[in-house]
Amino acid sequence: MFQNGTKPALASDVDLSQIAQHAACEGYSGADLAALVREAGVQALREFVTAPADKQVAGAPLTVASRHFAAAIAKIRPSVSEKVPFLSPRRFYFQDP
Repeated sequence: MFQNGTKPALASDVDLSQIAQHAACEGYSGADLAALVREAGVQALREFVTAPADKQVAGAPLTVASRHFAAAIAKIRPSVSEKVPFLSPRRFYFQDP
């Protein structure tokens, strides 16, 4: 989703559930996946704006393709590291001094 609240159209070669389960997305949090989608949109927008005038189709919608997600995966790193153990509330015990 872009800042103005619009959602770019996804190309037919994009399957979000498949991207989320991709091995390269191992360790991604929900926020990381959101950043990945946002970055793919930015990649598509950058490509759309910099395309030569003769290759632009008048009225064609901006679409995010799998190549944009591939570029985003190369750029966005997971924020959750395997070195950081998962801490659940059950693991915290308070002891009286």
